[in-house]
Amino acid sequence: MNSKDFTIGVLTVTAAVLLTGLIIIHAVSPKQAMAIGQNAEGGDYLVTTSQYNDFVELLMVFDTAQMKMNAYV
Repeated sequence: MNSKDFTIGVLTVTAAVLLTGLIIIHAVSPKQAMAIGQNAEGGDYLVTTSQYNDFVELLMVFDTAQMKMNAYV
């Protein structure tokens, strides 16, 4: 057995291990994490998250001193 055959064997085993790991990760994939309703407050600003629909979340920034609101998608 020369070094070329050994290298091919090692790469084959590595590919098999990585493929097995990928299949396992996709089989037991966790649910999507949602961060809805998280608030933070500092000074004159209030920052919160909200859900627009099943796929879009918003970051909402309130300036309480000037009574303004921005929403970022």
